Amino acid sequence: MCGVHIQDNCRFTFLMWLFLSSLAGISSFYLFKYFPFAISLLLIAIIVFSLIRKRFILIALILISFFYAYSRDHPIAEPFRCDDALIKGYVVDMPAGTAIGFSAPVRIIDIDNCAVDIRGRQIKMFSSGSLEAGAEGVFLVDIKGRRRFFNPSSFRHDVQISASLKEVYSLKVKKDIMWYVQRSRAALISFFRKEFSQDVAGFLGAIVTGDRSGVSADMRKSFASSGLAHLLAVSGVH
Repeated sequence: MCGVHIQDNCRFTFLMWLFLSSLAGISSFYLFKYFPFAISLLLIAIIVFSLIRKRFILIALILISFFYAYSRDHPIAEPFRCDDALIKGYVVDMPAGTAIGFSAPVRIIDIDNCAVDIRGRQIKMFSSGSLEAGAEGVFLVDIKGRRRFFNPSSFRHDVQISASLKEVYSLKVKKDIMWYVQRSRAALISFFRKEFSQDVAGFLGAIVTGDRSGVSADMRKSFASSGLAHLLAVSGVH
């Protein structure tokens, strides 16, 4: 029992035990992959010691933390490549200009001639011509998936998928609410480019619509050096 004058010290000790127990559970899960026998013995020893000392809450915390890490863990996705894959998908957002053409986010509905099932995933598709937002079609593409690491707190590794458009087999536009939103964005960008200089139009397009394709490299560098790059990064409809 803690005396009246040392309650703060006891509270600190209790919180430290809670923290160390949670850390032990999470660490045990990840170390178990590499040292299963040693970690198993260590966990058994800790549980037996806690039972003898009647520290039941510590056992519960270790097990909860262990299974929490298990529930948040995803296997590390391996990079892959699919040449001449046939995909059916729709353009989610307005394409952005790149140095070699355009890139558009495309949601995969169905896929053929690819060993990896990426149906339902969103990919970045590069093309020489612009695709209209809301357009749905069948495309012949070369797909490449490269490993991307997320924030460690998510315990997750994933693959970022991009595709190079080779041929369009069919294309139709679904005129829903998002289609009208994207049309309005495109009209605003077109208006800015007609009425203002290139730099001003690029800046207004980024601020108002979130389209940064018109922002020149010099302007990006100027904003970065002045500490105002976040104005371009968080603007518009994303």
